[in-house]
Amino acid sequence: KACKAKEETLNSLLSGLFLMATRDVIGDLAEPTSLLMSSAANVRPKLQGNFAKEVGYYATGFESRYTLAPEVSVWQLARQVSNTVKSKFTSDNIALGIFLKRFVLLYKKRPQDLLSAIARFNKTNIHLTNLGRLFMQTDYGNLKVKRLLALPSVQFMSKPVVCLETHTFNGSLQLTFSYPSPVTDPAFVQQLINRFDRLLHEVASGRETQPRAQEQEGKHHVPAKL
Repeated sequence: KACKAKEETLNSLLSGLFLMATRDVIGDLAEPTSLLMSSAANVRPKLQGNFAKEVGYYATGFESRYTLAPEVSVWQLARQVSNTVKSKFTSDNIALGIFLKRFVLLYKKRPQDLLSAIARFNKTNIHLTNLGRLFMQTDYGNLKVKRLLALPSVQFMSKPVVCLETHTFNGSLQLTFSYPSPVTDPAFVQQLINRFDRLLHEVASGRETQPRAQEQEGKHHVPAKL
C-alpha cells in the first residue's frame, strides 16, 4: 500500500531501505555517505521471442554509486534507485550485452582479456548472466519440491559485500541476506539486518522513517567496520 501511495516499486523501496540501513550502520551520520550498490533484474520480459524452453532466467546487473545526505528519506532513496534503473535497464544496453558476450565466445581465444577491455570502456557496467534451466526430480516419496531458489554465490569475492535477494511466493515476500565469510564481519551483517528490519517495519506501519542522526541525538555513535 505504501509503495502504491508513493508510486514506487517494491524493489526500489527495498533498495532504498538497504542503502539507508547500510549508511546508518557504517556511515558518518553527520556527513554525506557514498555507497556503491549493484542491482540485478530479470531481463526476459524485455527480450524478443519466447525463451521459456531455452533458458530459465536472464539477469542483468549494474553498479551505481549513491550519495546519502544525513537528512535523506527512504522514499527519496527509492526514487533515486528507480530513476537509475530506468536509465540503465534499457533494451539497447541488454542487446549490447548479449552481442558482446556472443562475440567473445565466438571470436576470442582468451575471452577474459576482451571482457576486461570492454569493462574499462563500459560506462553502464552491464553484466548479463544466464542462470540456465534446471531439470530435476520433483517427487521424493512423501516430499514434493514446490519451488527452487537460485541463491547467488558471493564466496568467490575477495572484498566485504552483503547481498540481498528477494523472492515472492504465495503472496509472501522472502528476503535472503548472504555474504562471504570471514571477509565480511558477521557482527556487521547482523547490525545491518536489525536496522533494515526496523526501517521496514516503520514503512509498513505507515510511519515516516527518521534519519538515524535524529534518532540518536545526544548519543555517541560508533560506526561498524566492514
